[in-house]
Amino acid sequence: MATMLQYMENALNHAQYEKMEKGEWFATMPGLSGLWASGKTIEEARKGLVEALDGWIEVSTKSGYRIPDID
Repeated sequence: MATMLQYMENALNHAQYEKMEKGEWFATMPGLSGLWASGKTIEEARKGLVEALDGWIEVSTKSGYRIPDID
């Protein structure tokens, strides 16, 4: 069983980033439905994704939702 930090690191290794038409970055995590973030730079988008993932894990565990495995 991975620690929360290991899980987050693994999830971030699978993150996908896309530069949008107006120059902003959009970040998602495949397999984690509804989890996304955006920012003016890829670093801002990644930081937002970390914060979103942290909150997603907390809400999911408190509500009894099974968090999917990530390689």
